[in-house]
Amino acid sequence: MIKKAAWGLATLVTLASSPALAEIDSGNYVGVSYYRENVEGKLEGENYPTDLNKLDSFHVRYGFFLASFLAVEFHGGGSLPSYNSSGRSAVNNYFGAAFGRLNIPLTRKQINLYALGGIATGSYTADTGTQNVGEISDTKTGTSFGVGIEVYSNKTTGMSFEFYRYLQAEDFRSDGAAIGFVHHFSLAKLLF
Repeated sequence: MIKKAAWGLATLVTLASSPALAEIDSGNYVGVSYYRENVEGKLEGENYPTDLNKLDSFHVRYGFFLASFLAVEFHGGGSLPSYNSSGRSAVNNYFGAAFGRLNIPLTRKQINLYALGGIATGSYTADTGTQNVGEISDTKTGTSFGVGIEVYSNKTTGMSFEFYRYLQAEDFRSDGAAIGFVHHFSLAKLLF
């Protein structure tokens, strides 16, 4: 864990030392992230298996800035199946989220701190390993929130580091950390 944190800090310092000026005012951005998801709670009223609660997920996001401090952002994705030693599996079939984003651009817009809040939905399937219950599957919808930082190596492209409570439902939650890339673009320049 310490090595991962040191690697992340070294990457952040390296990117921050470059003379970037992110073009967040260009309006639109897309991103791709790896998300290490931790799942707890109930599916179909049954306990989610604790030995299968770590999922390797990937998500894409699209957002657009209404102002340099305010954006709207949409996420979608899913996970790879997670297996335990006895061959049982769990998977996040899909998830999606819609967020409002408060953005704080720092150091000439080279670093962006932000907070996200909104709603999310996801479909999860897991094998309980018990004969009387077997496989459980459920779709959950709830609130979602997180914080993140983007560090830019040039005017349009940077890395993102995020921490989420990706889905908080009455008896279920999914949270974790994500690392990825983000790219800003002007829709007008693409179309004309």
